[in-house]
Amino acid sequence: MHTLALILTGLASFTLFLCVHILLWRSIHGEKGITLLAQLSLGSILLMTVIADVWFNVRWQDVLVVSLPLHAFLTLAYFHLYVGTYRSLSVRILNELAQAG
Repeated sequence: MHTLALILTGLASFTLFLCVHILLWRSIHGEKGITLLAQLSLGSILLMTVIADVWFNVRWQDVLVVSLPLHAFLTLAYFHLYVGTYRSLSVRILNELAQAG
């Protein structure tokens, strides 16, 4: 159960990050970038670490060993996808053409 709780903590923190990212990106006007995404990611893993400590009685050191690498892998994969698609030149050109027409 302990290992499952750690894995679920990593998955839940990434899910929380995605949900907050989607909600904030619709409402924030102005500069949005990787720095804000990194802050959201860090905040989500910290919050889920506290929740795992309270609900599952999981030590934060165990979260650092299991949940944090899982969360970091998923977040970096998402960053790669985000930068590769949303920030690519061809998608930007297509987006500007769609808005102009």
